Amino acid sequence: MLEIAFRRAKSVAILDLSGNIDIDCAVFIEKVGWCLENGYLDILCNFENVNLVDYAGLSVLAIAYKDVINHKGNI
Repeated sequence: MLEIAFRRAKSVAILDLSGNIDIDCAVFIEKVGWCLENGYLDILCNFENVNLVDYAGLSVLAIAYKDVINHKGNI
């Protein structure tokens, strides 16, 4: 299970991720969407405590990336 802690540094949203990024990580897409809705167009993801990213997890990351790019943000 992926856990996400949110913090910010000025106008940058920092997402501290811990656990596995896999098919059950819709929470990551939701958290990125929440950041965008709240005006955070620059998002930094800390993967220090991520144990595994599988092929489905790569799709999750790609969906989040596309969402940020569509909002003219950076991730």
